[in-house]
Amino acid sequence: MGTGRVALRSRRGSDLELGFPEIRSAVSQLPDVTALDGEPVVGDQNRLAFERHRPCHSRGGR
Repeated sequence: MGTGRVALRSRRGSDLELGFPEIRSAVSQLPDVTALDGEPVVGDQNRLAFERHRPCHSRGGR
């Protein structure tokens, strides 16, 4: 992966970059050679709302 490149992948290796433009934008601000491992979540009135977490293409986006 080159300098300034952001890669968002599922645990099975699927490309998720287009489905999460907000995350891609935020992560692009981090220093080069940064690696993150985790799961994005949605907060809803002081609780986690996993059912609201869907890629942009599932929400009618790209």
